[in-house]
Amino acid sequence: MDSDRDVFPTHPTFSQRHGYAPLPEAMKTGQLSEDFRRELCNSLHRHVWTLVQSSPLTIPKDTLTTTGIDLVRRTLGEFREITEFSVNTSVTSVLLEVNCIVTSGSFHHVLSFLEILLRHVLEIQGKDIHHELANLIERLLKRHDAAYRLVVDRRGACWFHPCESEEHAEAIADALETLNRGEFAGAKRHLRDAAGHIDGGRHRQAVTESIHAVESVARKIDPEANKTLTPALKSLQKSGLLTHDALRKSFESLYGYTSDEQGLRHALIDSDEAAVGVDESVFMFGACASFAGYLVRKHLASAGEGSEAP
Repeated sequence: MDSDRDVFPTHPTFSQRHGYAPLPEAMKTGQLSEDFRRELCNSLHRHVWTLVQSSPLTIPKDTLTTTGIDLVRRTLGEFREITEFSVNTSVTSVLLEVNCIVTSGSFHHVLSFLEILLRHVLEIQGKDIHHELANLIERLLKRHDAAYRLVVDRRGACWFHPCESEEHAEAIADALETLNRGEFAGAKRHLRDAAGHIDGGRHRQAVTESIHAVESVARKIDPEANKTLTPALKSLQKSGLLTHDALRKSFESLYGYTSDEQGLRHALIDSDEAAVGVDESVFMFGACASFAGYLVRKHLASAGEGSEAP
């Protein structure tokens, strides 16, 4: 039975899916489980920090190599927002520092640290080690049912996004891969900002940025469209790109929600906050990422640059 647990991932129960029982800690946005943190520490030791140890044939084994010092200086210096960061050359001291960040830091500090680390691993140690580490982190997120997934674009840039389920994560990853085309970089930037707002608890701003991503794609596809989503969708439908009237209307309804709910699209009229929480912002993030990807795929198919998804 133990092997079955390794093969089949856990899923929320009926009670959890419908709000009658709380979700497990690992599946909540804004949290990383203790098991994930512990395994991440062990994995970082094995797959990263051992690579920057010096050879025992040259200098003491507990001393960092020149490459290792450069990696630690850049990563911890940027994480701490210190320009001139001196490094203790002891591997042991570095491992203790990483353990403190991963096991005791807030969830967003851990994810920020990993993004910074991955960027500098790519710059200093190359694509192979960067790819290995990124895949390792993604496997750990999935294994522990974390509410975040790691996206790596074609240039190797890495960032985390929230997700509600494995299916949700796959749909978002597919959409973000579609948006990797240079002309749609603005839409992807809006989604990255939306993910950051979700992590920071700024859910109203997250919904706004998510909608901006769709607007950005719509304007790129049809420059004659106005700057709001509804006219753009109508223009795309008239041009034959958006063929499903029901789909257009359903997304207009979502857009109407962001326009009408107090404070989502426009400045707050009074001191009351918009009635938007993590559930709404994560849903809109996924919906907008998927819809933006759908529009791009339709556009590329009509231009003969790729096959249309079924």
